[in-house]
Amino acid sequence: MVSAALIDHAQRPRNNFALSNFSGRARITGPCGDTMEFWVQVRDNVVEQATFTTDGCAISHACGSMTTCMAEGRPLTEIEELGPEHVINAFSGLPEDHVHCALLSTNTLKAACADAGVLAVSAYAGTAEVGAGQDLGVTVRVAVPVAEGRLCPHFGHCESFTLVDVESGTMRVLERRDATPPPHEPGVLPRWLGEQGVQVVICGGMGEQAQELLADEGIQVVLGVAPDIPEHLISDYISGKLQIGENTCDH
Repeated sequence: MVSAALIDHAQRPRNNFALSNFSGRARITGPCGDTMEFWVQVRDNVVEQATFTTDGCAISHACGSMTTCMAEGRPLTEIEELGPEHVINAFSGLPEDHVHCALLSTNTLKAACADAGVLAVSAYAGTAEVGAGQDLGVTVRVAVPVAEGRLCPHFGHCESFTLVDVESGTMRVLERRDATPPPHEPGVLPRWLGEQGVQVVICGGMGEQAQELLADEGIQVVLGVAPDIPEHLISDYISGKLQIGENTCDH
């Protein structure tokens, strides 16, 4: 079941055009392959106008539409707090396989505000504030849980995480490092990954509670990935060739 609001915004997306006069612009391609572009006009630290375009599905259009509606008239302090959960709640929920659309839309809005030189891209750790007029150089931090040098089939049983920073515009790997997580206890790993600035986790299997906790941290989960070395998985991820199967924790 989908809400009437979701159907309405999908069929009649608001602010679905490019601004000719704008303060900031951002374009991000998400792990799903959809690309969103946002334009914002900011005056006196308030978003006066926000528009978007996307090559994605109807739900991508709906999320972009709702995000622009929620942004207009808001001070930048509230834009920093605007997350995918607010868009999801405005629609009374999204289909589980399209939750990432809300994350993509809110992150692109924040990046557009950053391009205006008025807001740090808090949604992306490790990126400095983007000055007005610069090309977008937003970094997406991807985490792969690893055991014995390969992706660990179960998220909670890993020995370490490979953290890879990917430039969203070019999908170029900027940095790779390995990090040892704290001792595994309920709720610890999602919070720790949030503190590390991770936006995407690639894994084989994960329980529902962990998925919910990661979503609360604004982290997208890519499930059902077969074990392989992190370098191969990241290469497939940025080229759009990553093979997705079933959540191994469901078996």
